[in-house]
Amino acid sequence: MHAEITGYDDSGNPTHVFTDDGFAQVSRSYDPKEDGWIKNQLSFDEFPMIRMGQDMAYLVQLVNKLQRDNFHLKEQLKLWQKPNIFGSL
Repeated sequence: MHAEITGYDDSGNPTHVFTDDGFAQVSRSYDPKEDGWIKNQLSFDEFPMIRMGQDMAYLVQLVNKLQRDNFHLKEQLKLWQKPNIFGSL
């Protein structure tokens, strides 16, 4: 579940929250009895190694996609480079 405080009043108190439980995304008013735990959550941004790991995972996925695309393009090129079996025009 992902939850974050999205709005604050002039004195810095939370007014709105956004929650995503994987099924529904909800933006609603802040309720301290239900949403008080959100203020105590750790942020992934506080841990640079996590961000670096996510960046590396993205780069690995990108390289794998490019290698797959390159393989398919080379296979298509082989088809176009075959000699013309019907003779030259």
